[in-house]
Amino acid sequence: MLKETIAYTDSCDMCSYNNVACNKAEVELTDGNCLCMWRMNGVEMVTELLACSACVSDCIGAYRTFDVGKPEPGFQKGMCLRKKAHMQLDDLDAIG
Repeated sequence: MLKETIAYTDSCDMCSYNNVACNKAEVELTDGNCLCMWRMNGVEMVTELLACSACVSDCIGAYRTFDVGKPEPGFQKGMCLRKKAHMQLDDLDAIG
């Protein structure tokens, strides 16, 4: 596990919406395992595990619909959370 969670999104507005601090500097996506989270207030969030390299196309740029109890559903884009470094072949040799 990482010492801290790193979130990838396209704006600080998404950080504020999800109650996380925002670093306005661009950060390069690195190899690793990420959890994509789509969340709207008042309804259950949707999550999906994916490689961090897929964050932009499969999470941040992908919208999910939510039943918010109104005639029109709510739409929200995802936020990618990097939780774990990508295991390299050398790491497996060191473990085993």
